[in-house]
Amino acid sequence: MPAGLLAVHALHGPLPAALKDRRARIGMPLTPAWLRYHLLQRAEAGEGVAEVRVASCSWNP
Repeated sequence: MPAGLLAVHALHGPLPAALKDRRARIGMPLTPAWLRYHLLQRAEAGEGVAEVRVASCSWNP
């Protein structure tokens, strides 16, 4: 993928609805554009991103 391009819809779509709803309620909606911006910021800072697969998740909003 050329530098600067980031397909985030495949990442944004499967995020838990509860997470998206909670962010919308506090006035900070988690949109594909928001996700793209923050992932690119991490990449530019040299922090990078990595896919992590987990068998189960105990995340609690």
